Amino acid sequence: MVAAGLGALMTMVAAAAEGGEENRAKRLAMPRCEKCKGSGQVTCKTCGGAGSYAGVAIGVDAMLTPCPKCGATGKVVCRTCDGTGNA
Repeated sequence: MVAAGLGALMTMVAAAAEGGEENRAKRLAMPRCEKCKGSGQVTCKTCGGAGSYAGVAIGVDAMLTPCPKCGATGKVVCRTCDGTGNA
């Protein structure tokens, strides 16, 4: 446990020595969210990441409707980390 804390401290010191800002050092020391892999976003389940889905079928073709849940981006905020990317 002490070694893990020392490793995080060394990461912070190295980031500061490189001229990185304080927030970057803090973010590096935080464990990443496993669900979103640290991005803060996950694939929208409503559209499957496509940003749209088949709406009303007209004849053979179906009209694509922009996904209202993700705003047609295909991504939504991770609920596990509330979009921070940290565990």
